[in-house]
Amino acid sequence: WSSDVCSSDLAFLIEAEAGGFGDAAEAEWDADRVIAHVTLNDAAILAVCQSLVHGSPITFENRTCQDPAVLTAWVDACGTRDELIVRCRHMATQTMAALRRLTPEQRATEVHCRLAHDGTIVLDGPRPRDAIAVDAQSTMHLPAHVDQLRNLRA
Repeated sequence: WSSDVCSSDLAFLIEAEAGGFGDAAEAEWDADRVIAHVTLNDAAILAVCQSLVHGSPITFENRTCQDPAVLTAWVDACGTRDELIVRCRHMATQTMAALRRLTPEQRATEVHCRLAHDGTIVLDGPRPRDAIAVDAQSTMHLPAHVDQLRNLRA
């Protein structure tokens, strides 16, 4: 992690900044909501990091960062795609800084995860913090959203 954001965050941000997105298919997220989702997911990871530092138990959930009303409110609060991207980059930077501050023991701490995909719970159990915040993010979550943005390009 030699940069302020990890390479998968950087790839996502580059794709978001490239723009040129068309409309989303019915019941799918548009580019703004994808960017909002990634930002709010990073905020959830940041909350887990802060909880570990303070020794407070926490559950990592993705329900809020997938909620259509929450995503719309975030998009509306940002006002423009440029501001969405600024906030996404800021949250990624804050999350990476928090990850760097964790001790090896904190990084290995099991965190209860309750994750849904398309409304179906796909994980409901403990996972080491790094498996959530580093491994799954960089190998599955962010690459999927990079592809999602590419597919939205008109």
